[in-house]
Formats: sequence, structure tokens, C-alpha cells
Amino acid sequence: MLKVFWYCLDGNEKDRQFVTESFAELTNLLIISPAKVNLKATLLDEQSAKIADEVLSEPPKDTAEPLSNCYFDISKKVSRDKCTPILVYCRPNSYIAEAIRKNQPLAKWGYTQQPYISAVYNQNNKYILWHEALHLFGADDCYDCNNPNSRTTCELRNCLMQYAPTKETVGEWPFLCKENVERIRNWSDKHK
Repeated sequence: MLKVFWYCLDGNEKDRQFVTESFAELTNLLIISPAKVNLKATLLDEQSAKIADEVLSEPPKDTAEPLSNCYFDISKKVSRDKCTPILVYCRPNSYIAEAIRKNQPLAKWGYTQQPYISAVYNQNNKYILWHEALHLFGADDCYDCNNPNSRTTCELRNCLMQYAPTKETVGEWPFLCKENVERIRNWSDKHK
């Protein structure tokens, strides 16, 4: 089973509803062929979310990996299953989004520090949210970092793991390449 905690940094009810609906849809897709895996996405409790807000609102300065540093700071203070990653949904102008983009030029909409934490800062694009969430479970990018807007590097032209996925470029399920389906299944098998 794939498990993830999530929460909205400085989020409102509209953001929470969007993430809830996006994870529900992804859960329903992943359970059918070709993936056939279960996903459980759980909202971080209010007290833990407050701690995460404090940490992510002031990410460490002068570090190449601000997101992973924040994750480890959160993990020291939040009581939860340590093997379960966290997905943070935040605004593009949040401190953590700006810190990530400063160090990772290709991370314009979201970023993942496998297998710990993802930040999604492209508002209302479920495909970016799904892309970053699946990185937490071993999925790899299917694009050339030197030419990210070119074709996918896998057998699927519409693979979700392409650069900047959208409704127009991903389309209908199934939209995960064989290699990433296998990676996600392996993750699920290891974390039963």
C-alpha cells in the first residue's frame, strides 16, 4: 500500500477540497490496471500541520536542499509514522517554493525529495500534484533534464511523469509508463 500524509501550507478550505478530490481520483485510478496498487492519502492532523507551517515558513537559508532539511525538522517535532512521506500543497510565492526554485531551476511547479517529502506549488493542477506524489513512491521523471519540453523518454507520449503535465498532455488513464508502474508496485510491496 502507498501511504502519504498531506496538508495545505497556509491553505484554505478550497485548497483542502482540491487536494482531497485530487487524491481521491488518483486513488481510484491506481487501484485498476495497469498499476493495481492501493493509495491512502491522509490529511495531517491540525497540531502537526501547525508545526509543519512554522518550519516551512522559514526554510533554512544557504542550503542546496531546503525541502529535505524542513522534512527532518518536521520529523523531529511531529509524532507520526516515520516511513510515511508528506506532500505539502502551497502557494507559488510561499517561502519554501521560492527556496526550492532558487536551487532547482527545473522545479517551477513542484519538487520532491524522495522518499520523504513533496511540495506542490502549482495551484489547481492535479497532474502536477499526482506527478510529485508518485515520486514519493519511486516513480522517476520521463523527460530529458537538458531538454525538458521535448518528448517523453519512455514509451508513453502522455506519461504523467513528463515535464509540466497538464490535462492536455496527459489525458485519460492509463498514463503511467511500464517502468514507473513497476517502481510503484515494488514500493507498495516493500511497504505492506
